[in-house]
Amino acid sequence: MSLLTPKWRVSRRLIAAALPVMALGAPGPVPLPVTGVFVSGTATTLVVDVDAEPDPGSVTVTRDGVVLPARIEPVLSPELAVTLVVDASSAGAAALPGWLSADARFVLGLPSGARAAVVADQAPATVVASAQRGPSEIVRALGEIRAGRDRDTGRALSLALTRFPSSADGRRVVLLCTGAPDAGGPPAAEVAARFRDEGVILVVVGRGDFWSVAAGGTGGFLAPAGEPGVVPALDQVEEVLAGRHLVRFTTPSRAGPVVVTVDDAQVVFRGEAVVTPERDDWAWWLMTPAALPALILLLWGVTRRSRERPSPAPIEARPNSMRPSPRGRARVIARSPVDAVDSHEP
Repeated sequence: MSLLTPKWRVSRRLIAAALPVMALGAPGPVPLPVTGVFVSGTATTLVVDVDAEPDPGSVTVTRDGVVLPARIEPVLSPELAVTLVVDASSAGAAALPGWLSADARFVLGLPSGARAAVVADQAPATVVASAQRGPSEIVRALGEIRAGRDRDTGRALSLALTRFPSSADGRRVVLLCTGAPDAGGPPAAEVAARFRDEGVILVVVGRGDFWSVAAGGTGGFLAPAGEPGVVPALDQVEEVLAGRHLVRFTTPSRAGPVVVTVDDAQVVFRGEAVVTPERDDWAWWLMTPAALPALILLLWGVTRRSRERPSPAPIEARPNSMRPSPRGRARVIARSPVDAVDSHEP
């Protein structure tokens, strides 16, 4: 997606509100970008872009015309958990001071109560600061990072995914600042799938189609890093994240499209997303009509075998004979295994 300055984002909002009126003579809904879909059990979270509004208004989600209870909340909130992944490799040494300065400024601007962690991308990738509430320790940890060794981007992203595991879908954001062209192994689609499975939004300050695909598949985005500094890219990150919101509702029982409408009293936004519920493949097969005859046959066979199986003979306890045997010969008494006890010659 294109990243717009605050001035142009406001202008886009006004133009979008006016276009339906000019074209049709009456107000109509403005397209709502749905940038990410997280499905976790019975809960679905959509990442939508409704511009930088502190109060996005009301939200309605419908499936086949049926309204599903839903709520909308901003990504940037006190519940936010951010993991900063910094390219600290030798190859990225020239850009490292800019990454660190921009990350520090970003952390200082987070909502009160938000948590943060730092991962250094240099072999081996390490967690520099973990689960800090408040910016002071994060800023100190950033100041101690030094460039060196090769990149370890794949492992760095894996470490970032393990931070804040108890956070709800969409509440975790990984902000990667890197000069790497890719993740060092897995394809972009695989990186995006891993982040979606964990309910984590990936935002990348860097360059290349790889990161655009990887981040765009998670509800995140690529903020192109220019030369010589990265401050404009971080400005874009702050602005775009301010417009991202989470729409939460109960996952429908069947896969299909849902329609999302956001009304802030000035503009009505409307978008669509396909939601596919998680399910146990075996349980789903049992619910299909084709499985019914096989299920009946299986139950009939189990019932028949249980009726035809003979009952086991009862085990009768017998008194143990301890009469003495003739001298020089021990008498052997045949016993069942359950009656066997240690015996000895008197």
